[in-house]
Amino acid sequence: AVEYIHSGDAIVMNNGTATLELARCLLESGKQVTVATNSPDIATILNMNKENSVYLTAGYMRKHNKSLVGSMCSDCLSNFKVDKTIICVDGISIEEGVTEYNPEEAAVLRKMVEIGHTCMLLCEYGRFNEVAFNKICEAGKIQYVFTDWNVPAKEVKAWGEVRVKVIAAPEREIC
Repeated sequence: AVEYIHSGDAIVMNNGTATLELARCLLESGKQVTVATNSPDIATILNMNKENSVYLTAGYMRKHNKSLVGSMCSDCLSNFKVDKTIICVDGISIEEGVTEYNPEEAAVLRKMVEIGHTCMLLCEYGRFNEVAFNKICEAGKIQYVFTDWNVPAKEVKAWGEVRVKVIAAPEREIC
């Protein structure tokens, strides 16, 4: 996914294992970005590039994953418009859309999708056709899904028919 982010882009990223790895790859690439995030870990990594502008949202810090959530987080995100929204989610389905189990995380993700021009999902193939409790958005709001090499060609084709480009990483490639 790092090749779809360009120096000068304004991005928003949520807390997640894949977005954390993407932050490491962005740092390694040397690309200059302006980022808003609800992840203290992502903010810390991207702040290591002195050319980056990093904005960490306000909000309540969840204990198990350290993401910032709540109305303060969503209100903070309302101040931004970004080129790319880059998020990890719990489920994606052509019929049911993009979903998340935690309602507070879902509210933040809805705001992130709203403020972005292009929406990019990072998810392992196991999240495909998974439907979680809280809806974030319709599948058509997404432009790109970056996933692992396990995604079947018929799944890629089905998403392509709803104008979502699914990009599978080569086996064992991280960045």
